[in-house]
Amino acid sequence: MSKTISKEMVRKGFAKGFISVYDGDGSCGCLGICCRIGDNEFYFAGLGNVESNKYLETTPFNKIIDDIYGTLEEFRKDEDFFDEYEYYRLFLEEQLEADKATKYKTYYTLRMGKFSEETSDGIEYSSYNKAYDAMVKHYLWDINHGKPDDEVRRYRIWETTESNGNSMTKLA
Repeated sequence: MSKTISKEMVRKGFAKGFISVYDGDGSCGCLGICCRIGDNEFYFAGLGNVESNKYLETTPFNKIIDDIYGTLEEFRKDEDFFDEYEYYRLFLEEQLEADKATKYKTYYTLRMGKFSEETSDGIEYSSYNKAYDAMVKHYLWDINHGKPDDEVRRYRIWETTESNGNSMTKLA
């Protein structure tokens, strides 16, 4: 296993629901936009009075991952937060490893591209609803930020079922 949390671990953990973002009410010492990993949480993103729903709706997926990863990297480098960082690392490793060990797994991949081409990689989600919600957020972000007509994107959700090393993918 790794000794650090990779950006890919954050991406997969967020997509699979092991990492969540919400509005902290101060009850656990977290105010503003907070990130929960396992039983612990921390403040991140430094956005003041912005609510988590607004942040999630207006921020591209990769920026959210960068924000979470950046905060975790700060924890890793600060010896005062070493124990907390280790908790997050071990929790994510355990959850992601258990998820890989599942014999039969279905996941949904959101792929985005121009009409003339589609990217081969995408963002994996554990449920269709999560993939659909992310697709809507990306679509709204594109609309609100005025994408030129020549950059109109196609959004597709693919369903992949894996069993004993075999996989079948179809348009969801």
